[in-house]
Amino acid sequence: MDRRPRTVLAPCDPMAQNPQNPMWRRAFDAIEAPARKRLEAAVGTKEFAQVMMTLLSAWTTVGKTGRAASTRLLHLANLPAHADLRRLSRQLGALEGKVDKLAAELEQVSRRLDGTSPRAERFRRGR
Repeated sequence: MDRRPRTVLAPCDPMAQNPQNPMWRRAFDAIEAPARKRLEAAVGTKEFAQVMMTLLSAWTTVGKTGRAASTRLLHLANLPAHADLRRLSRQLGALEGKVDKLAAELEQVSRRLDGTSPRAERFRRGR
């Protein structure tokens, strides 16, 4: 007969404090539940939301300042910055689309001139 004390298991957590679990798991389960309850209570407050918004605003400001400084330095060295490369990438994509469209139109005109287009085939056969 097992004489180890058994803890009452929470109905929603069948794994909690199971004597067959490894010691590290039992220790984790014993610490996690109270810590989780305290953290959930803290995270749900208005003060926490305000602190997080302040941190997000500060992080955004630091990022913008750093990006502006690096852009200035790169331009002073006559090098493209990230925004320049992004703009060139968009322009290149648009240009590739136009070239593809022109190539398709040229192929269509070439087939018509050679008489191999579907329309020319129908005309030759008399519809």
